[in-house]
Amino acid sequence: MQLKISTDQILATREMILNEITKKIFSLLLLLLSYNNTNISGMIIRKSSLPIIKYDRFYQKEIDNILMSQNYSIVLNKLMNKNSTIATNILQMQSEALKNTYQEIKTDWITQRIDNFNPNDKREFEQRYMSNLEFYNNSGLAFLKIGGEKEISKSRIGNTMNPFQIWAKKYGAACFYLEHRFFGASQPFEDHSMESYKYLTVNQALADIKNFIVQMNEMFFLDIEKPRWILFGGSYGGALAAWFREMNEELTIAAIVSSAVVQAEVDYYDYTKNLEYVLKEENAPCAETIRLSIKALIEKTYTVDGRAELGKVFNMCEPFTEPPIAKDIQFFLANILYTFGGYIQYAGGCRLPDVSYFCDLITD
Repeated sequence: MQLKISTDQILATREMILNEITKKIFSLLLLLLSYNNTNISGMIIRKSSLPIIKYDRFYQKEIDNILMSQNYSIVLNKLMNKNSTIATNILQMQSEALKNTYQEIKTDWITQRIDNFNPNDKREFEQRYMSNLEFYNNSGLAFLKIGGEKEISKSRIGNTMNPFQIWAKKYGAACFYLEHRFFGASQPFEDHSMESYKYLTVNQALADIKNFIVQMNEMFFLDIEKPRWILFGGSYGGALAAWFREMNEELTIAAIVSSAVVQAEVDYYDYTKNLEYVLKEENAPCAETIRLSIKALIEKTYTVDGRAELGKVFNMCEPFTEPPIAKDIQFFLANILYTFGGYIQYAGGCRLPDVSYFCDLITD
């Protein structure tokens, strides 16, 4: 017997399937949106003339060898994996952070200029930093962790299970943690107007770091002829550390960074290509479900009714304007996309459940 199915029936069935898939994705997205974390850097530097060492995986002895070297610039790419010493310590680090009050850590402030490049602009703000001198033995060695796009916390330089602290104890280093301007308590302005954001730049942040090191040398290391500063950072903070080392060889001896995007690219779609690859390798039906759902989401942004539905499902504070503003749509879809990206990027390594768990939620 031959079945006759009209085009309308096919389209109706397709719409029904997509609606069911989309509902499931909507539910999952509402659970995962808190994991979204997008880092953007707008600076490209020249190829470094400094020696650089790159590791996909590294262990304690490799860091020991590097820290015992003199005047060596390094960039380390850490890959968290189940066999990594650092990865297996993460849960212990989190537990330690919960029970430790970090009484040895001091919180202080230094005065910075709002505009580091305009001598006529005398405005200033207070930038927060933390210091931990528990292990310092007058070695002249200083570790500086560069704050990125969030406020600083004591656990980052006080947790004794943290590699940063393990090395500080071993080599007698003083530890510092500098908060990035416009984040946490380091606010140049009381309000965040568009006008104020012109001072939120990579170059201003790098100048802040330089001023900080100069001031710390005068405050803590007057008896040291040339303090040895090693910068640490991850992601955007890691990029700042690498750039600073490149631009200020006279003030630092090394930069140890993780996942540092040191060369910005416009329209970097390779990131999403890799997400697609990971999903397909892990669970092809899961990847296809996500593809169809995002396609359905995009299609709903094309119509008034579709945008209204999205506003309700995602409990938006304000509905899309009509006619819609292109950047509003773009920002909305980018947040959806990077919800998936953030989960896949940070899955495993004792942080989030792995991708198989993520896909089970979608295809269940």
